[in-house]
Amino acid sequence: MKAIRRSIGCLMNPLEYQFIMPDLVHDVMISLPEHLSAKEKYDIALQWLKKFNLEQYASSSPLELSSGEMKKAALAGILAREPGILLLDEPLNNLDRASALEILRLLASMSQTMVIATHRHILVEKLATHVAVMKGGSIAGYYNAKKALSLKEVKALLM
Repeated sequence: MKAIRRSIGCLMNPLEYQFIMPDLVHDVMISLPEHLSAKEKYDIALQWLKKFNLEQYASSSPLELSSGEMKKAALAGILAREPGILLLDEPLNNLDRASALEILRLLASMSQTMVIATHRHILVEKLATHVAVMKGGSIAGYYNAKKALSLKEVKALLM
């Protein structure tokens, strides 16, 4: 089970529950493999914070960041351990346009399998290969992304 959990990265909502360490760099470090030294973990964590332009907040509490910065910080911690599967709950919510496009570009560059809960048209358009439409807690339809984007009932769910 531990190996399975390590192979999955999960971005939760609300974001406040994503963080457990008192500062950002240690929150990223905790997700890294145990066999690495503290110095190696620290260096890797800083590299990931730099990828998200957050290195200046390394010693800050993640809860002091803006919602967009928190989203990027949470993704840095998730991606630092290189999971094979990403579970993302509304990854663009509460982000300004520039931050949303930055996250979208990053996700589009990744090779991991992603399961994304979203109402965002751009995520479906740019990232999805398939779309499962949920209704009442069950899958009400399953389509390839191109077909889904052409359906009136799917368009009505997306913004």
